[in-house]
Amino acid sequence: MGLAEAKALGAMALFGENYGSEVRVVEIDGAWSRNSAAART
Repeated sequence: MGLAEAKALGAMALFGENYGSEVRVVEIDGAWSRNSAAART
C-alpha cells in the first residue's frame, strides 16, 4: 500500500528508516497492542 495510506491507518515508521512510496503494513494485536484496553471491553 502507499505510504500516505499506511500513515492514515495509523502505521508507525520504525528506527528512523527511509521508506519508498510502497510499504508493507503488519498488524500486531495482543496484550502489547495500543488498543489492548479497548479489546478487553
